[in-house]
Amino acid sequence: MEQRQLLQKAGAGGEGYAAPADQAGGDPLAKCPECDGEVTVGGDAVKGEIVSCPDCGAELEVTETKPLALALAPEAEEDWGE
Repeated sequence: MEQRQLLQKAGAGGEGYAAPADQAGGDPLAKCPECDGEVTVGGDAVKGEIVSCPDCGAELEVTETKPLALALAPEAEEDWGE
């Protein structure tokens, strides 16, 4: 079975997807929680980093690095000068 078929849903409340690094030893791959497209994240990614899905353009937050997990990035809220 291909590694890409072994993707697991992960994250708080089942939001986001986790995946191991690709078989060739390259950058980690994950599935976009919005469109299920493949998202490649640099091996030096840190928790809280924002990446974009190349398929749908959704902004995704790295919620875990090992295993890699992505979730939709929270919308920026107005701080009203506070």
